[in-house]
Amino acid sequence: MGSLRQIVLGTACLALGAFLVAGAAYAQSGDAASSAAEFKRAYDSALTGAAGNDTLDPAYELLGVAGNARERNAKDMANGAADAFAQLIQRATAAALKKGGSVAQDTLDQMVDLRFFAETTQLEKTTTALDVALRTLFPAVAKANEQRIDTAANWDDRVSALRDLIGLQASATQIKLDDVAASLAVGVDTRLTGADAVATADPDTAERARKAGEVEELKRARVDQLNEATANNINAVAKQMQSSGRTAGSSQVTRSEAETDVPEDMAEGDGSCMETGYRTKRSAAGAQSTPDASRRAHDRDCINSGRVPATSRCSTDNLTMVCYSAIQDGERITYIYSDTPADSYFRKSCPAGDVLAGNKVPKDGAPFRSSDIKLAFVCAPAGSDISGD
Repeated sequence: MGSLRQIVLGTACLALGAFLVAGAAYAQSGDAASSAAEFKRAYDSALTGAAGNDTLDPAYELLGVAGNARERNAKDMANGAADAFAQLIQRATAAALKKGGSVAQDTLDQMVDLRFFAETTQLEKTTTALDVALRTLFPAVAKANEQRIDTAANWDDRVSALRDLIGLQASATQIKLDDVAASLAVGVDTRLTGADAVATADPDTAERARKAGEVEELKRARVDQLNEATANNINAVAKQMQSSGRTAGSSQVTRSEAETDVPEDMAEGDGSCMETGYRTKRSAAGAQSTPDASRRAHDRDCINSGRVPATSRCSTDNLTMVCYSAIQDGERITYIYSDTPADSYFRKSCPAGDVLAGNKVPKDGAPFRSSDIKLAFVCAPAGSDISGD
């Protein structure tokens, strides 16, 4: 679930960022007729791509068009894109409910992410459509998870399903569907109590202790996720995303609504692209952060720095050098390009032993210095043309 949401959020950021940047460019263009024609083509393309579709791939483009149309005061286009979006959401919801299982879960995950972006369009029709769909999907997916818990063949399956159910409660909390979150909380409480009982009843002393410890860890993780969801709720994150999209390439927003500092290299290295990788085996401290939590933290910092999360590797074109830096359980590779503020910043700040000259970087991207580190996240300059795998 976490890996899919990482991909979805990155794709959505790029799609919406591209439209927001394009909208700003159109607005500044000296040729108003050409600008209007370009935007009309984008509008027509978005509607054509969504027509009859019951997957959510076209939804990101529709949101980008709707938001830009609103900024242009093109009310008919804004309403047209919002209508197409609402119809797409209805079809996708119906398809997900019919197929159930992982399809319903994946659709819910995507709609949660879309709900953040819809907030930035300031169009009630897009947010209303998603809220209606989410209030339908959350109970259906929760019921499936509760059944997995109740019919689990072994302890590990029970814990895995419980963890997913806790994640659902955190997601509903983050997008401020308080009634849904309250209902989910009842289900989580009931299943945690049941897991406690199963753990206590185990006749094997060692197993009883292990299971009791895992239940306590689930309870702690639940508290952490709910606290994070509350701090980084939809209003806070949507404001960050909106601000980032309208100030492409700038790093003026350097602090999140949750009052967490953006890393200095992100805040100061304007114009650079960053790849973050983690070891396949995390330390005890690193393992406490769930994939979703790691992704949200990365994307929040990335957006606050004036960049956007991406799904492709950083470009190696016009590359001056890359700078390696260690992070907990992994490494960050920063790509520095010629004639950008990052060029002078990293020439001064990157230690000589952590520099790899641009002409020595493979065309498909710099390798991590340890073979057990795998790429997890990419944070790219807003509006950049990212190439690679």
